[in-house]
Amino acid sequence: MDVDVYRQVILDAEYEFQLSAEPKTIVDAGAHIGLASLWFANRYPDATIVAIELEAANFDMLRRNTAHCPNVHPVHAALWAKDEPVHLTDPGRGSWGFVASTNGGGKPVPAVTIAGLMETFGLERIDLLKLDIEGAERDVLTESGAWLPHVEAVVAELHDSINPGCSRAFYLATADFRDVQYIGENVFVSR
Repeated sequence: MDVDVYRQVILDAEYEFQLSAEPKTIVDAGAHIGLASLWFANRYPDATIVAIELEAANFDMLRRNTAHCPNVHPVHAALWAKDEPVHLTDPGRGSWGFVASTNGGGKPVPAVTIAGLMETFGLERIDLLKLDIEGAERDVLTESGAWLPHVEAVVAELHDSINPGCSRAFYLATADFRDVQYIGENVFVSR
């Protein structure tokens, strides 16, 4: 799975979107083992990058892979819509397919919200928000009214097969973003 992620991020350059300005703040939600965070750190060395990963082994690898990048700040948590307990489940899709839910039945993991991250890291704006959170994007974006106006661009891998309604939530939440681009599995929108 890590080789597939490497191919997508590095070789296929699935985050090579045209931005109107170089980002100073990036949130990498669903950071997995940190390949996108590394790509962002190399591409935008002056950016502060907050990398969120919910699964412990992936998080350990994320931390090791980005240890030499002082601008990458790993956070072991699930990105979620609300401050509430969530559980990690493994639906058997490999190291990149872990899912957070409030239904229980899995290992408890901490949850963070975008608003909470912005407060913790002192971010007034997020120049680029990357969402690859295995279906949680539907709920995160449905609850985005307070913080989304402070986001300049969003790149997302949408997971309607895991959580129906992800695409609808994404396009409704980002309806006022003027630019739309597609590369690989990702959709990118910017103001």
